Amino acid sequence: MTTTRPLHRDTYICAYRSELLRLFGKRTRVNGHDVDDIVSYAVELVMEQIDFIVGKYPDPVVFAPDRNLAAWLEKKLHRRFVVWPG
Repeated sequence: MTTTRPLHRDTYICAYRSELLRLFGKRTRVNGHDVDDIVSYAVELVMEQIDFIVGKYPDPVVFAPDRNLAAWLEKKLHRRFVVWPG
């Protein structure tokens, strides 16, 4: 039997950051801004939005834009979610 390890917040942040860096490719600047700064700002915004949503709507509605985030929220809120497959 295989078990799925829950995705922790730090793991989610690292995966999200890595994916953004992959999307930017080898570019170091975009529209006059450092790619690292853009990615760091995007990560901060996402985590702030998560905290806001979890704090404002703890039950029964939680929006998670992907399955990894839903898995992290399940662990944080100690409840199961119905995840839309789309």
